[in-house]
Amino acid sequence: MQYFDGQQWTGERRPVEPAPPAFAPPAFAPPPALAPSSATPWQPPEWQPPPPPAQPRRRRGRLVIAATAAVVVAAGLTAWLVWPSEPTLTYHGRRIADPGAVLTAAESSVHALVTTRHGVDSAATRCYFTEQRKAGSGSKKTDVDALLRCGPVLFVDGDRAKTYLSIPLTSAPDSGSKVTLTPGVTPRSND
Repeated sequence: MQYFDGQQWTGERRPVEPAPPAFAPPAFAPPPALAPSSATPWQPPEWQPPPPPAQPRRRRGRLVIAATAAVVVAAGLTAWLVWPSEPTLTYHGRRIADPGAVLTAAESSVHALVTTRHGVDSAATRCYFTEQRKAGSGSKKTDVDALLRCGPVLFVDGDRAKTYLSIPLTSAPDSGSKVTLTPGVTPRSND
């Protein structure tokens, strides 16, 4: 056998070892003879009826159903309480159709007015429905007045104490039990 030093084979040699002897299985030996026994011969066990089937776990099933029902009820209640909903507003006894669109249209008109009059508005400038103070006798229930309040805005010739504009509303009956409100383009007063 030769050795390799990583670059070349060296001149050192070692004699090859002889192979180990081949494995030979042991010779077969017969089992020892069994001595006769004085024990009684084997007999099958006595028959016994099988145990009754296990009862299903009804209590666990009822508990799972009750827990699932509680989770569903809690989720429904949470969704009902948290879900944003638009309030129902009335004008002369009829529901207002899309009150959010009325406010958006009024805010656009106010922004255009402020721009043409070289006034100032801000990101906080909004329009709001006003609550009717007192309904006249014999009139139908109404939640809002015929004016929107929009602001804060400020004009060069305006009063700093009066930063909200009053925008008039006109109404038109909608098909059904609703009323459509349209905001005016100009405020009730330029002050």
